[in-house]
Amino acid sequence: MVLAWFVLRQMSYAPAELGGLSSDSRPHDAASIYFGPRRSLAVLPFTDRSGEQDQPWLAQGLPRELIRRLAAEESVQVTAPTSAFFFGNGSGKPEVIAQRLQVSYLLLGEAALRDSTLLLSVELHDARREAIAWQGAWETDLEQTDTLISEVLSAVRAELGVSGAAAVEALPQDRQAWLHYLQGRYLLGPPAMGEVIAAERKFRAALELQPDYSRAWQGLAESFLAGSPPNLENAEAALFRAFESEPQAPDALGLLSYMQRNFAWDWPQATESALLALEGRPGDARLMVLASRALFSLGRFEEAESHLLDSIKRDPVNLATRLSLGLAQEFKGDLDAALASYRVLLGLNPEFPAAHAFRARIKVLQDKPDSAMKESDEEPDAFWKDYSRALALIARDDLGEAASLLERIAREQGESASFQLAELNAYAGNTEQAFEWLARALERKDGGLAGVGGNRLLHRLHGDPRWNELLTRMRLSLDGYDSSD
Repeated sequence: MVLAWFVLRQMSYAPAELGGLSSDSRPHDAASIYFGPRRSLAVLPFTDRSGEQDQPWLAQGLPRELIRRLAAEESVQVTAPTSAFFFGNGSGKPEVIAQRLQVSYLLLGEAALRDSTLLLSVELHDARREAIAWQGAWETDLEQTDTLISEVLSAVRAELGVSGAAAVEALPQDRQAWLHYLQGRYLLGPPAMGEVIAAERKFRAALELQPDYSRAWQGLAESFLAGSPPNLENAEAALFRAFESEPQAPDALGLLSYMQRNFAWDWPQATESALLALEGRPGDARLMVLASRALFSLGRFEEAESHLLDSIKRDPVNLATRLSLGLAQEFKGDLDAALASYRVLLGLNPEFPAAHAFRARIKVLQDKPDSAMKESDEEPDAFWKDYSRALALIARDDLGEAASLLERIAREQGESASFQLAELNAYAGNTEQAFEWLARALERKDGGLAGVGGNRLLHRLHGDPRWNELLTRMRLSLDGYDSSD
């Protein structure tokens, strides 16, 4: 069962409210408690002022473009769209939104496109001073969009005190191609997520106008992967065309890392691609998560944790990232930190799936089966409740009831949960069944195998020759995965 499915559902489980920092991480500066670092900024989705023409893709596309370019500034902490867009277009009090996003500044705007004329007004709010730091308004031909974006970025950089020249990144020559790209990107993401065929048409329309448009090729590749089932061959071909036009594009490198990890299972190359992507855009929260997942698969849990912590600073509403953080801390061996991470997650959304189950895993590893059972009782997701209950029963030595539950999970969830069944059987000491389920997981390329290294529930298998055979087949180093870890 692939944990990545949580990412696709993360907006459904976003918290209604974010509080302050935990007591053990609060800086002494009171302003920092509420507003984060001085050079921190969230760009909210703009208000759509297009009138009768509905253009939400523009109201989101322009902020995404600004966020993307600001993420190239290593000294700026810019909030990812996942979190920034959760709060809408700033209809609430800016200072409250800034506090919940842990940023010092908010960039708000209104946008409309009328024929080939772009209308834009922008305000930069200083949350610390509760004042408008800068504002601007434009009514310009679409061909001047590069200049307009540069003016906004220059004003933001000046207010944040960022020195040096900003990196210049031109939009595609054909502005209509850019508009098609923005529409395709909007259709692939929330709230229109799932409009895969419509998104593919938009990316193809962009490429008809400008065949060397790297980002449109990348978007096309993503639309192929978003299909059911994913069209891996077409996605690879489209991504190849993206690299032909822009060999070091961070977004394309991030997508390459995703494909290398999840489809090719080439985790060293996935790590290399993700870290190279971060060199081009060091402040991109999404690229940080991709790097962390690749590092996690290599058993480099401390580095994975570091990237996840950096990502959460820029994407605090992304609860799937917080779940991944707890898992990295568990596999690293810092069980108390993992429990604390899941506690924060559940404080933000008590109904988030698997969080209680993962806390139950840790309680089992801490030899606290009764506490694990209590966590299982609170788990809202049916599968993860069964999974965590089985672990607690095994830890209690209630092997008869555990065996009955394992049989039911295998009967009802065997097609999708082969890796979790391997974990449960390994922990129960059912070595033969555990290796049988691992073989099924390998055959189905179950995403759970991406976390096989450091998984303490599998430690009883480590002395068996089949364990090293499994790691070898998965092209993982045998070093660092010994039962003495």
